Amino acid sequence: MIVLYDDDRARKFEPFATTRPLGEMRAGALLVRERWAHALHGSVTGFVASDAQRTFTEFDAPPFVEAGAWLAAGTVVANTRALPFVATRMPRDVDSWTVGGQVAAVRLHEALNSAALLDGSYVLTADASRRTVEIDGVWLDEVWDLIRHLNVLLASDIPALAAHLECTPLEDDGSRARGPVVVGAHPVWLETGAIVEPFTVFDTTLGAVLLRNAVLLAIAALVVRDVLQPERDVVRRDGVDDPAGVVAGVHPAAVQDQALEVMAPHVVDYGAARSGNGRACQASSASRSSAASGAASARAARGGT
Repeated sequence: MIVLYDDDRARKFEPFATTRPLGEMRAGALLVRERWAHALHGSVTGFVASDAQRTFTEFDAPPFVEAGAWLAAGTVVANTRALPFVATRMPRDVDSWTVGGQVAAVRLHEALNSAALLDGSYVLTADASRRTVEIDGVWLDEVWDLIRHLNVLLASDIPALAAHLECTPLEDDGSRARGPVVVGAHPVWLETGAIVEPFTVFDTTLGAVLLRNAVLLAIAALVVRDVLQPERDVVRRDGVDDPAGVVAGVHPAAVQDQALEVMAPHVVDYGAARSGNGRACQASSASRSSAASGAASARAARGGT
């Protein structure tokens, strides 16, 4: 059993501290709760935080541990400001774990009343007579450390998660002209179920990329295509919801021509994307000429030059 503990410092991590316990904040690729559950090979059964979080409920979040509840011997109490790296698999036969020499989690050797944790002043300490292990990770000393440590966390999290999940590397051998392109030395992993449309580009110069199973990655042109053709939209194909309004009843080519008329004055080379159709460029030039003539007429009317 794992109980997450927001100490006094964590309870000052505004503006988030008034909306959720720190265990339900994402640090790197995982929630803090998920990070501890993964490292300790277990599940989080409760949390102790400020009184404002007493009624917090969200998805699979564990409940608030009420005052007076007893935490049984053997329960692991983990400080949510400590973030063990995902690659870290903590040994189970120890009684306390430290990060950077500071106690991050302890296993209770006797029952503890949760009232001791409620004001946030309780300090986790290691029993000198019991086994303590140093683990890799970082501490959140200020709320902005969630950003400061982001690159370090992701660099550790992504390869470890890719090895743990059902993932396959995205291959870019240059043989598929329409296929995804990877720019950089680091890999791209796709969890089973992730969908990547053609013409997408991944920049992995600074690190690896992991797409989870609910991801659909598509370029904007394909999104526009589906807006104009509801029958190809998985949400609107039944005709119930049509945010495009009357556009759905118009042939896409007609809408595209109308879009060209609107865009032409603003995009000089828009017609180049039309495979030789130069109407947009011509319209753009005509619009600029008309605007210049209008400006000259206005100056003449004012007696200017």
